[in-house]
Amino acid sequence: MSADLARRLALVASDLDGRGYPAAGIIRQAARALLEAPEDTDDGCRGCGVDLDQPATGRRRVWCSEPCRRRHRP
Repeated sequence: MSADLARRLALVASDLDGRGYPAAGIIRQAARALLEAPEDTDDGCRGCGVDLDQPATGRRRVWCSEPCRRRHRP
């Protein structure tokens, strides 16, 4: 879904760039941000799936514990 929207934004940016609009760069940046945004909004542990309390600021938690991370490490 977001890849399709990013593709459409890139087409709009290309069209605006051809017409000389300075806003084309901003739209192109928005398309790139959509593609680079993480798609998994799941708040569960990657290993066991238990719900994690996410911090208000800083890095999001992806593992419930260090042993779980080690157990499911690729």
